Amino acid sequence: MKPTLFYSIPLLVYIVVNNGVAYLTWPYFLIVLLSFLLFQMARLRFPKGAILPLTAKMTNAAFYITTVAFAFRDQFLSPTTVNTLIGITICFAIADLRQTKKEPSI
Repeated sequence: MKPTLFYSIPLLVYIVVNNGVAYLTWPYFLIVLLSFLLFQMARLRFPKGAILPLTAKMTNAAFYITTVAFAFRDQFLSPTTVNTLIGITICFAIADLRQTKKEPSI
């Protein structure tokens, strides 16, 4: 359940800020940074030093790209482009959550 929250809350924050704020100022960048850190906490479900599955790596890469695009949204990109990247990241997050379900203990 925790990885679902670690993925969904930051993505919801990105969607709300991207679609609700016309011009990003430093408090919004701070909110985006905290959301980014919360998203990275989803890695805690893997043991330290373990090799991450490909789906987790792809999800992190998509989120990094979305975060960078979000930072440059006011100068170079439109909110529609960032929404598209958020949608792609959501698809990767769903694939990662479905891939890494825990096996029930016997």
